[in-house]
Amino acid sequence: MSAVSTFMMKEDEITEYLQQFSMEQLEQIKLLVETTAKKKKAQREKPMRSTVGLPPTPPKDVAALAEAADLDISSLMRDIDRRKR
Repeated sequence: MSAVSTFMMKEDEITEYLQQFSMEQLEQIKLLVETTAKKKKAQREKPMRSTVGLPPTPPKDVAALAEAADLDISSLMRDIDRRKR
């Protein structure tokens, strides 16, 4: 049995599982699934920024370089600032 088939549920198993929830809970589950699907779709459609071709940046402009590469290094920068003191 493959790893994919291990996680597959039959339609009747899904129906049986979902019957334990109230209508309100099912609505919340539906909204959560829709929200998650929209986020994942947007993430797939978002073009990835390429760092190839970026000009060399002086070390003092690390924050701008990280932002251009769509990276969040704010906590790392704060930690470095604290260690400098």
